[in-house]
Amino acid sequence: MAKYIKLFETDEEYLFFRNSVNFITPNVSVIKENDDKVLYNKIYNYSEQYFTIQSLGDDNQVSFTNDIEFSEDGSSWDKLTSGESLVINSGDTVMFKITDPSINTNGYGVGTFSTTKRYNVKGNVMSLLYGDNFMDKTDLTPFGTDVFNQLFYGSTTLFDASDLILPATILTERCYQSMFYGCTSLTTAPELPATTLANYCYRYMFRGCSSLTTAPELPATTLAEYCYYSMFEGCTKLTTAPELPATTLTNYCYNSMLKGCKSLTTAPELPATTLTHSCYREMFRGCTSLTTSPELPATTLANSCYNYMFYGCTSLTTAPSILPATTLANYCYEYMFQGCTSLTTAPELPSTTLAERCYSYMFYGCTNLNYIKILATDFSATDCLSNWVSGVASTGTFVKNISAVLLSEPSGWDVVKIDSDDYLNLTLSSTRNNAFGLVNSGNTVNLLYSTDKINWIETSGFTMKPYITYYLKGTNVGGFSKSGSQYSYFTFRYNDQSTTIESHGNIMSLLYDDGFKESNTLLRRTHAFYMLFGGAPLTTAPKLPATTLTNSCYSYMFFGCAFLTTAPELPATTLADYCYENMFYGCKALTTAPELPATTLASSCYLRMFNGCTSLTTAPELPATTLANRCYENMFTNCTLLTTAPELPATTLAERCYQSMFAGCTSLTTAPELPATTLATYCYYIMFSRCIKLNYITMLATDISASNCLSNWVDGVASTGTFIKNTNMLEETIGRGVSGIPEGWTVNNYE
Repeated sequence: MAKYIKLFETDEEYLFFRNSVNFITPNVSVIKENDDKVLYNKIYNYSEQYFTIQSLGDDNQVSFTNDIEFSEDGSSWDKLTSGESLVINSGDTVMFKITDPSINTNGYGVGTFSTTKRYNVKGNVMSLLYGDNFMDKTDLTPFGTDVFNQLFYGSTTLFDASDLILPATILTERCYQSMFYGCTSLTTAPELPATTLANYCYRYMFRGCSSLTTAPELPATTLAEYCYYSMFEGCTKLTTAPELPATTLTNYCYNSMLKGCKSLTTAPELPATTLTHSCYREMFRGCTSLTTSPELPATTLANSCYNYMFYGCTSLTTAPSILPATTLANYCYEYMFQGCTSLTTAPELPSTTLAERCYSYMFYGCTNLNYIKILATDFSATDCLSNWVSGVASTGTFVKNISAVLLSEPSGWDVVKIDSDDYLNLTLSSTRNNAFGLVNSGNTVNLLYSTDKINWIETSGFTMKPYITYYLKGTNVGGFSKSGSQYSYFTFRYNDQSTTIESHGNIMSLLYDDGFKESNTLLRRTHAFYMLFGGAPLTTAPKLPATTLTNSCYSYMFFGCAFLTTAPELPATTLADYCYENMFYGCKALTTAPELPATTLASSCYLRMFNGCTSLTTAPELPATTLANRCYENMFTNCTLLTTAPELPATTLAERCYQSMFAGCTSLTTAPELPATTLATYCYYIMFSRCIKLNYITMLATDISASNCLSNWVDGVASTGTFIKNTNMLEETIGRGVSGIPEGWTVNNYE
């Protein structure tokens, strides 16, 4: 909200403004008495004031559904009996309190206020629970559930609640449910400081507040079932949604939260990767001004999780580029984009096996939709495709798996068939052309392209047209690249989000020409695909089938591919030095990492592999028990959303094996258990540096004599936490500080 300072010439002018309906917080004003003196009005602390009603009209009749005490001066108190009215005039303020409130068992809390004229509310709502002892109270649990349920329900005369203090940080079930439901004149909401929520706590809280333009901040990171259910439903003037920082969801948590917010133009980020039953159901339904949806990185779905999410969002032009989950849930995407009449391109649907009604009515009535890519091959689930593309555009492009013989395209659409074991191919997902180029840096390669896999043209570059698939092959038995100074790579004229490229097929067609399907080895070809797609606007990656790798074979392969959301499978179990070095460095949109099954590592094999992947929340399992020098060095550095670290089972370490592995992982709270008893040179060097939320470490070493093995390893972690050590290791031996046990942490023995 904008902040203002207003200048007044007289006391009378100032007091008139204070009592007018146009007064908007904050209470920062000045009175000009003469040319050389200015008086500043002190900002008032409303948390120390009894709950107060300020009338904005004369002959205002105030009533409450239960008995309550009131006062005009805070000293003498009278009783207002249920069924009676208190009459106040414009500018009058009345304070209220309840001592030993009787919470109704029928779910309506302490009671409901109503007035006959417009009014503001301010002061601390806790005086309606704690009486005179309301200050500094933040706990609602002594009063049970529903405490402020329907407190202002249907009060169409309530104008401003910005100075109302709701200080509770310990909430109870339904505590604020329907609190402002139907307050159609309410323009400003109170702050909501709680970070841990309770079931139904904010359900219907501002539903139908059709004059509300700004939502309060919602800092909660621990949610509860139905906590935000229909919270702002029908707030038709709300233009911007609050940020939603929680990454762990609960059943129905955001269900219908912003439903019917017709002026909403911007949606919040939704970072969760594991969903719950109906968590986003109807969240933006009927938000007719919303043009762009947030990315939806979740890979673990739940029943009805996205059901009706953008239903009727008629201005929506941009959907998520991909819905990355490959295992679906019943009803998960049902009706998700129904009636999105401005949408032209569907998100990619990579799942091969569908679930009951998963895509049912998904794009029903999307009259301008003309591009769909679906990779499903198993359609046996009940009604999985029921009416899913009914009413889309009359012409378009339909991309499907070559094995999906039972899947029919919309009538009049062109069909493109994808074979995961086809030639390496590229498809431009945009409405304008892009230029493809081959750059040889001290190297020479053979490259051919085709659009029909029959007629092949040798090339060093060509113009790509939208939604045309270009197949690539070559005979390069010595590798597409040969070293860090002799390599070849692909370039594109445009590298922005409006000209993204989908890549599919088998990378081996660049080496083995038409015989690529029989080859899954790189033989002795070092640097085989070094820097191949570096900086390219890829959203998907091709198949990498090699099971035996060579030195630097995939090094820098997708370096800086900022729009790549899903990594290819990496089936190799026999690694080589630097094989995955910097492979996904700077892939900021990457949400899912591939499995890494190798149990015996090679020198620098994972060096900086996911460095700077700022959307990655969960690391892959790392089962290796035989390490090598620098094997995990900087592997997840600056993965700022990484919340879960993998287990590290190795008990015999190698030089610099974990150096800087999690440095800058600012969302990580718990370190993986470190079972090794004997450390190696620089093994944990800067391992958790700048992990500002890290507050739990288990380190079982008893021999820390290796050079710099703990140097700066916990520099910049949380100021308090728990450190678990080996029972046979003295705290004094480890020491305190950035190269030992963090200062301020509690130390316990491992059990």
